[in-house]
Formats: sequence, structure tokens, C-alpha cells
Amino acid sequence: MDPAAGWTGSLFQRYLDGGLAMHPITACSLIAAATIVYKLLVFRRVRRGGGGLALQVRALLLDGRIAEALDACRRDGGPVGLVLRAGLVKHGASREEIERAMESVAAGEIGHLERYQGLLAGIVGFAPLLGFLGTVAGMIGTFDRIAQQGLSHPGPMAQGVSTALLATAWGILVAAGTKPFHGWFASRIAACARDVEIASSILLETFHEMERLGAPAPR
Repeated sequence: MDPAAGWTGSLFQRYLDGGLAMHPITACSLIAAATIVYKLLVFRRVRRGGGGLALQVRALLLDGRIAEALDACRRDGGPVGLVLRAGLVKHGASREEIERAMESVAAGEIGHLERYQGLLAGIVGFAPLLGFLGTVAGMIGTFDRIAQQGLSHPGPMAQGVSTALLATAWGILVAAGTKPFHGWFASRIAACARDVEIASSILLETFHEMERLGAPAPR
């Protein structure tokens, strides 16, 4: 007999022994995996160091090279670049209008990054509850058998308790695997929001300085 096949069969049997609660927990794990892959692809375009782009744009603006500044933001393609570009195309408008344009784009970009964060958080909290529910259901069945048969056969009763705990173990495992990704995404979102805020401030101050000093003619 193939040892790998035997191990797989034993694992599958343990899964079936865990009861009906194992299936919704597995569904949670698949949803979490798909969501994590989606968000990883989304975050591929989010670069750290948005302040570096803002400083580059600042230097180009002070030199009158607005078209090159716009092009640099377009090439970046991330939230910081899109927010700066929204401000750049409003160059010459009032400070309030520029701020509104950047805030609108920033809200949309951060909202896109936050998409499905609530779903991951829900799975982290819900999967263990499903596991506990499955364990409680299994324990009720075990105690029903004890009431009917007494304690003269402790082996099957202990096996029943062990089987009932499988659902809890599976629920905790799914939650434990999802939680680090949820936390990492949350930290990246917070860092991106800070980068956007810093870059927006740099751009607004650059416009103010251009007005105060008299910037070179755009080229």
C-alpha cells in the first residue's frame, strides 16, 4: 500500500469524522484563499516610498516641467501617483478645489485597497465559531451515548470526544491562517494612506511656493 495514499485517506477520514461543520469551515478557507490572492494582486501596484515620487514631482514643478511631472505620476500608477496627478491637473485652481480633487481620488484608491478586508475579518471570527458549534454538536451526541450505555465502554466515548474536537481544530487553523494576511493588508493600507497624505501636503506646499517665488514658465 502506498504510504502517501494511506496518509491521505486517513486525513480525509478524520475530516469526515469532524462532522457537518467541517464543510462550511472549508468553504470559509476557500473564500479566504481566493480573497488573499486577489488582494495580493491588487497590492502589487502599490509601491512604498510615495514621498520619493512627491519630491521628484516637486523638483520638476519648481523647474517648470509640469508635463514631465504628470508623466512621472502616470508611470507610477499607484495611489500616490494617481492622487498627485489629480492635483496636478488642477494646477492653477484654488487650494480648496485641488484638495477636493486629491481627496476624492485618495478615497477611491484607499477604498479599493480596503475591499474585502471586512470579509477576511469575518472569516477570522466566524471560522472558530463554526468549529465550536461542530464540537458542541459532537459532544451532545457523545453524552447522549453515555446516557444510553453508561460508562462501561469508555474507549468509544473518548473517541467521540476526540472526534468532536476536530471541528474546533479546523476552525482555529483556518482563522490562524487568515489572520496574518488580514493584519498585513491592514498595515499596508495604513502605510499607503500616510504616503498619500504626505505626498498631497508636499504638492500643496509646492504650489504655494511656486506662487510665492514665481515658478518658471511650464514646458
